[in-house]
Amino acid sequence: FYLELPVEVHTKLLTHKWHELLVLTTSAYQAIHGANKPGSVASDGTEVHFTQEVSNNLCTLQTCLTSMMGRPITMDQLRQDVGLMVEKITHVTLMFRRIKLTMHEYVCLKVIIMLNSGQSSAAARGGTTELEAIQERYMTCLRTFVEHTAPNQPNRFHDLLVRLPEVQSAASLLLESKMFYVPF
Repeated sequence: FYLELPVEVHTKLLTHKWHELLVLTTSAYQAIHGANKPGSVASDGTEVHFTQEVSNNLCTLQTCLTSMMGRPITMDQLRQDVGLMVEKITHVTLMFRRIKLTMHEYVCLKVIIMLNSGQSSAAARGGTTELEAIQERYMTCLRTFVEHTAPNQPNRFHDLLVRLPEVQSAASLLLESKMFYVPF
């Protein structure tokens, strides 16, 4: 769809949606390529080691931030500033891992979330029917793909889409965080 839209529209979309794309990409990458920890999902689908996963993710973030900033970041400071955001991202990652998110599904979700008509993208979208048509095309593509590749999972399409508000919620916390300053 990139060739269908002017560069200015892409720039506006990315400026308004970068944080959601970052959270989606981080969660999807960890779900698809990250170490699939045995025992992290119980047979009933509940998260057994959610707290441990959050703790591991906070430790990784602490190491990275300490290295980047050249000064120690305490775990208490990290938990206070970004603890809830890390919990939300970890939850989305575990849900994607549980349903075994595929790269094809991720790509469709990426376009869908970028073109989502939520409040944060209202200025970027300008209510154009072109963007709505592209988003609908990717929704149809995702629905068709899921119906053909996972016919025994009738709720899979819904299970994928229900993650998007969770991604948006985590992304809004990213924007609010003082630890991750972005100048635009």
